[in-house]
Amino acid sequence: MSTDTRQQIQALLRQRSVAGERLVRDPVSECPASEGQRALWFAQAVAQTPAYNIVTGFRIDGAFSVPAFQSALAFLADRHEIVRTQLVEEAGALVQRILPTVEIPLLVADLSQSDDSDGALRALVADECGRAFDLACAPLARAIVVKLHAESHVALAVMHHAMGDAWSQNVVATELGAAYARALRGDSSDVPPLPVQYSDFSRWQQAILRGAEGERQVAYWRQALDRLPLLHGLPTDRPRQSAIPAETGRVIRRLPTAPVLRLQEIARAANATVFHALLALYATAVARFGDTDDVTIGFASANRQRPELQGLIGYLVTALPARIALSDRATLHDTIAQVRSVVVGAMANQDVPLDVIVDRLGIARAPQIHPLFQLFFSYQEGGAQVLQLAQAKLSPLPADLLPRRAPKFDLSLVARRDEHGIELCWDYDVRLFDASSVETIADAIMQLATIGDPALPTATVALLPAERTEVQPLAKGLPHFLHDLVARHVASRPDCLAVVDSTHRWTYAELHRQSAHTAQVLALHGVAAGACVVVALRSGAPLVATMLAIWRRGAVFVPVDPEVPVSRLQQIIRGCAALCVVTDGVDTTGVPDGCATVDIRAGGFAQLREPASATIVTGDDVAYIVHTSGSTGVPKGVMIGHANLAFFIDAMTRRFPLAPGWTYGIATHPSTDIGLGNVFLALATGGTLHLIDRETSRDAAKYARYVQENPIDVAKFTPSHYLSLYQPGTFGTAQPRQMVILAGEALAPAIISSLADHFGKCRIVNSYGPSECSVSCCVHEIDAPVAGARVPIGMALPGVRLRVMGQGELSNRRVLSASW
Repeated sequence: MSTDTRQQIQALLRQRSVAGERLVRDPVSECPASEGQRALWFAQAVAQTPAYNIVTGFRIDGAFSVPAFQSALAFLADRHEIVRTQLVEEAGALVQRILPTVEIPLLVADLSQSDDSDGALRALVADECGRAFDLACAPLARAIVVKLHAESHVALAVMHHAMGDAWSQNVVATELGAAYARALRGDSSDVPPLPVQYSDFSRWQQAILRGAEGERQVAYWRQALDRLPLLHGLPTDRPRQSAIPAETGRVIRRLPTAPVLRLQEIARAANATVFHALLALYATAVARFGDTDDVTIGFASANRQRPELQGLIGYLVTALPARIALSDRATLHDTIAQVRSVVVGAMANQDVPLDVIVDRLGIARAPQIHPLFQLFFSYQEGGAQVLQLAQAKLSPLPADLLPRRAPKFDLSLVARRDEHGIELCWDYDVRLFDASSVETIADAIMQLATIGDPALPTATVALLPAERTEVQPLAKGLPHFLHDLVARHVASRPDCLAVVDSTHRWTYAELHRQSAHTAQVLALHGVAAGACVVVALRSGAPLVATMLAIWRRGAVFVPVDPEVPVSRLQQIIRGCAALCVVTDGVDTTGVPDGCATVDIRAGGFAQLREPASATIVTGDDVAYIVHTSGSTGVPKGVMIGHANLAFFIDAMTRRFPLAPGWTYGIATHPSTDIGLGNVFLALATGGTLHLIDRETSRDAAKYARYVQENPIDVAKFTPSHYLSLYQPGTFGTAQPRQMVILAGEALAPAIISSLADHFGKCRIVNSYGPSECSVSCCVHEIDAPVAGARVPIGMALPGVRLRVMGQGELSNRRVLSASW
């Protein structure tokens, strides 16, 4: 006998032995509220809301009797105590008070003479559905009948969730139809009474929670939910914002009969059902898109295993967490088998309601976030019970007539099976997801559902059609190269300040002359198109002039921090086969043969005549090589072409209003993206570049004095470097006037909070991009403290297409459009 089968048998035996004879009829006028009612009462006490209203509506064509319908409603109120129940506080406890009689309110409206019957009907429906119930006043249900024509009506029933659930709606439909038919016939014969009432269930539930069985089930959940992640791993299009009203979006897909039957076969091989198979597909998609191996999805259980509960109206449904562990090696067969085992275990321990589990386990609660799961799954076969009224034909109301309920979860999947296959209905919180993101997840489920070999690891299955993973070229002309932009500034604003350091203040005209002279020196050493020139200069104006000189020769700029060890400098020189290395006194001992050393301190630069013209370069020619930190032992050189650099500059100037004449601060050596970024932006926009010496950039007080004397519009730092310079009392007047760009490290929300006094005074931009992307590929502007554990890296720069790889597959950008 398998473990799952043994667990199922044990669960059934437990249910019979623990509560069999105790779930009996015991008429009372008051009893404790059920745990589900307590949770709803608390939610309703916080805010009077119609969010827990359950609505059922039909269009009725044919003969319809309002008195017979009213008689049927009276039958329901008399037969089911829960209809006559109100929730009240007594001595600090919530109790159900059962009234001897109530009348379900029935509003009858005649719109047959209305000029706008459709508009009036919508207004009536919206009003009835949008009114909150007072839980202290029975009944927690009401109905309306609207006459559209002589033989055309609309019937609507609204009840509070504290009175019933989806199963209860089926009970109402069955009994209401039967009572309506008896009323039409004038049949007053008695109907056998219910074996138990909802009050009996409530008392039984309390007995379970106080006893050994309740403790056993809590212990099960304590083990099953140990170290449960707070949130699902799915990336969202927007951060959580509780201040925005909740709204539900919907995406629908249909799985045809053929793949459904195939899925059923695969499930049967694992001794499972289609329910287990669909939940396995859901978990697999979440694991792939969320990059996680720990997925928890809630699922609904009617909680009516006992025959005496089958015909009862009441809030019995419970939501259970299914925690599923996935690995790269897991096959669909493996995952279905695991899901079945998890579901069997959960079902055997469902007598302890969800809120009790959360409280007993001490799981933290957070506003707008379900404490155990934010993803939900529900499976239905055969459809809901349809109300049958004698002498009339009923049809569902149009979907747009009934209000869509606010989302209870981030993402819910309701699967409904019929003779045509399975409808997959995805409801999602539009505050978090775009429709296209949910469509991608839905399409991935469709792909997984048609998997050919269930023994194949699902991690190897492509989740997206081929046409959605192709990267198309950007249809855009090539922007101007950086050195061409500098030449324009030399011609149009020659006397404007271009570069400033501790010993130089060069205008654009002076920068041009210095770069031209340096280019001739390089020419004397044989530097020509395609040659690599290592520049091991201290951060200053000569380094910028050398960079431009190298590009005049059509060569490749390879910046190196002069403070790196000689061994690293040698590695870089050998790695790029440098023709020469430009220094200002750096130790170049051991420079490989064939690599010349050019010391800019040597005299004669000023006497050299200016070269006649610059070498022509193309977009494919390499502009510069930036090296990684060498954390693996060997620094990796990343080659960036002139076209890539030009596109970066164009994207940044389109994304941000970088005005000519702004000042840019460089507090990091321009051998990294952090330092190079502002060098490029300053020169491209005709700004002034301040290259701040190492000593000043490492001392908060000195840096503050420098910026006070030399105001900076745009500064760029790593977050840790910027935070070390931001000292309250010394840095207040030294913040950038326009923008601070933070890059190179993950940006923590705590850092943003510490920079709160920047909000409204200058832009704070989180910039992200590997070196291969020419400094940056996406940015996120921050204008308020960040909620949550992560700061978004934002959206792609203009002209940039983001593609995120996951599990060896190119992912759809819309799924991860809010990257982190």
